[in-house]
Amino acid sequence: MGTSVAAEELTWAGTFHGIGARILRENALSIGLHPDFSIHDREDSADLMNLSRRGLGFSKTESRFPAKGTCLAIYSRVVNAEAPLGDVLRDHFPWCAPWQAELKQLFGA
Repeated sequence: MGTSVAAEELTWAGTFHGIGARILRENALSIGLHPDFSIHDREDSADLMNLSRRGLGFSKTESRFPAKGTCLAIYSRVVNAEAPLGDVLRDHFPWCAPWQAELKQLFGA
């Protein structure tokens, strides 16, 4: 009896993120996620943003397009604050405002 209880408790052992991911997977469909969704760390997310950025040709512009980390920071703020891109650019990234149309295209990619 003690062994089965210990084994059952160990199935929930892990890091905060690992346990969180398990809970999300177990409840994925009820919260609108696909059960085999992926979780990317910040570095992986920035690399994916850069792939899209390059694929759209934004890394070869005459004036410098925002770097992958800046693009990710803008996108993250738009999503997490549920704020319009224009507002985020105006309030937090004014030097990137001239690129609003391209950033919108990038974030839709």
